Amino acid sequence: MNSRERLDACLSFGEPDRLFYYSMRAPTATIQRWEEEGLPRGVDLAEYFGLDAMLAPFWRIPLDLGPVPPHPRTILQETEQHLVYTNPVGAVVREYKDRRDFGSMQWLDFPVKERSSFAELKARYQADEPSRYPPDWASRVQQWRGRDYPLVLVAHGPFAQLRDWMGVEGACVAFHDQPRLVEEMVEFWTGFVLDAVAGALRDVEVDWFLLGAEDMAYKTASLLSPQTVRRFLAPSYRRIADFLHSRGVRHVIIDSDGNVSELIPIWLDAGMTGTTPLEVAAGMDPVAVRRQCPSLAMIGGIDKRALMQGPRAIEAEVLSKMPVLGKSAGYIPALDHIISPDIPLSGFRHYMETLKRVAAG
Repeated sequence: MNSRERLDACLSFGEPDRLFYYSMRAPTATIQRWEEEGLPRGVDLAEYFGLDAMLAPFWRIPLDLGPVPPHPRTILQETEQHLVYTNPVGAVVREYKDRRDFGSMQWLDFPVKERSSFAELKARYQADEPSRYPPDWASRVQQWRGRDYPLVLVAHGPFAQLRDWMGVEGACVAFHDQPRLVEEMVEFWTGFVLDAVAGALRDVEVDWFLLGAEDMAYKTASLLSPQTVRRFLAPSYRRIADFLHSRGVRHVIIDSDGNVSELIPIWLDAGMTGTTPLEVAAGMDPVAVRRQCPSLAMIGGIDKRALMQGPRAIEAEVLSKMPVLGKSAGYIPALDHIISPDIPLSGFRHYMETLKRVAAG
């Protein structure tokens, strides 16, 4: 099997020839540490570790679903420690210079507070804006035909976009205080995404769709009640899933950190086929999730903290998941978040070696 066939077999509960070896991304700070520990400079990490794919760089269809034109970057304050500026969405961000690329951002203000500010923002989200597709789109489409690797199409989910526009607190409060505005924003974003990706789905066979950054849970539970999610967000998920399935996209994966146990049944009812990353520190156990939701495809569920603790901890973590989940498809083992800079090169290498050894029996 090639990587494209293997991914489909794994996510559709088929019969893959082996596990799909996948990893979350390694930020710059992690790569810099690994190079100090012996990683060849400039190496392709997927090739180096024998992965089918890595989140970044990854075989990702390059659509720009952000504001066009973006808000200008305006420097509001600069000190030796930090920089305060407006980002492309129009939010005010404080970036700490000594932590750039990892845990470096603090959001101070957001562009949408009521209907009038949202009305102004909508003008920047025209789905038919030509610049949303790269100028060499036609040649990319030609290159993708007959490929042996999977392509993923990524878009923010509705809660992720509300969070970008209003902030976590602002969005959560708005579900109670401004429900009609929330409904308007969710409806607008859903229609925008579907209109914007329609051309890509006409031109390209998309292997899976990632409803990304839909982080709507904290360590123990959802940020929103299940009733709120069913009322305000589930119709958007259903509309997106139906649209994608009707155009041949078999796998629609929703991405949310935190403890999403009470959300998974809602997502399944709304047409989502899988979830990622199954954050262990938030109480997510992929073995338990498999027992409760046997039809859910899963990506993740390997506790990244084990990779900081040495070979025995790594082996114990892999063995706690793979004897159960490795016997059936529908699961792609991966770390439950990005590869943070406190994970040594030896830890990730031993993790991959252990995973492959256990998978091979």
